[in-house]
Amino acid sequence: MPWHALDPDSYFVSDVTRHTSQGDVYSDVPFVWRTRMRTADEEPAGKRKRPGAPAEVEAEMEIVAIGLVCHYTCGFVAQPPGTPGYAHPFRLVAPILPLNLLHELGMPEGQLLGLIDNGGANGFMYLPSSPFDFDEDPDSQWTGHAAACLYRMTTVGQSLLDHRSRLGRLSQEAHMILASRLMQLVSPNWFPPDEPGLRQPDRTDSWQSL
Repeated sequence: MPWHALDPDSYFVSDVTRHTSQGDVYSDVPFVWRTRMRTADEEPAGKRKRPGAPAEVEAEMEIVAIGLVCHYTCGFVAQPPGTPGYAHPFRLVAPILPLNLLHELGMPEGQLLGLIDNGGANGFMYLPSSPFDFDEDPDSQWTGHAAACLYRMTTVGQSLLDHRSRLGRLSQEAHMILASRLMQLVSPNWFPPDEPGLRQPDRTDSWQSL
C-alpha cells in the first residue's frame, strides 16, 4: 500500500458505525487551549515548529473546526461486544485544518511541502481538503491540501459530538495511517502502516448484536 500517497478519493468513506469510532469526522468541534502570558522563551524553536497563537495575558483560546476522532474505539465503548452504550464520555479529537490556514499561522513552506510529499509528519496526518467545505484561494499552491493536527488534540464530550454532524470516517487504509501517526506522536518509535505484525484497526460496530 502506498500509504504516504493515497489517492485523494481514498481517504474517506461515508459508512459509519452506530457509535462514535476512531477515524470518525465531525463538523464544528470546539478546540480549546488554555494558556498564560506568552514570553520570548516560549516562542516555537527548532526544526519542528508548530503554529500557535500568541497571548499577552492568561486566556482561553478556541477554534471551531472539523474534528477527527483519535481516541481508540475499544477504549470507550461498552463491553462486551454487542452491548450498546459507552464506558465513559471522553474523546480525544484533533482539528483538521487546510494547509492555507497553517501557512497563515506561520508554518514554513518546507514543512508544508513535507506534509504533502510524505503524507504527514510527527504530529500531523496529511488529508485532502476536497471533502470539506473550506474557503480556499483557488490560486494558492496549498489549496486542495489539509492536515489533521494530532499535536493539537482536545478532549471533547460524547454529548457534544452527538449534536454535531458526522461527515463520515477514514477508509481502512487511511485509518491505518492514522494509527501509525498516533504511535509516532506518543512514542519514540514509528512504524509504517503496512509494517508486518501491526494489528488492523477494529472497524466493526461493537453495538451490533452477535
